[in-house]
Amino acid sequence: MEVIGVISKIFEPRDGISQRTGEQWVSQDFMIEYFWWQNQTTPSKMVFSIFGADRIQEADLKEGEEVKVRYDGDAREYNGRWYNDMRFDGIEHIHRPKPEKQTLDGKTDEHKEQQAKPADAGEGEQNDDLPF
Repeated sequence: MEVIGVISKIFEPRDGISQRTGEQWVSQDFMIEYFWWQNQTTPSKMVFSIFGADRIQEADLKEGEEVKVRYDGDAREYNGRWYNDMRFDGIEHIHRPKPEKQTLDGKTDEHKEQQAKPADAGEGEQNDDLPF
């Protein structure tokens, strides 16, 4: 199955040692917000689990990023209650947010561009785009 949404939260990785095999494992959960239908006003949320350090690194998750997530849904029983489990299968990065570049002086490139524009084009002449 697939769902398209925006990553709204990336949770801290969890790790441990498998009691059965004695090998170390790691997993990380992340939440996306998405809309099922066009006029939906409040986004739905879904949490996915990624297992394995290599798969976590390969997914390269960033909050605010629009993604298409492939997953497999399954349910399991624990103490007489049933729980859904959305297992991550793959991700396609649709739109990555552009990070604001900061220079050594701590100012963003956009701030420097605004400072570089002259306030006045010349004496008696105003630097604006008005046609009159």
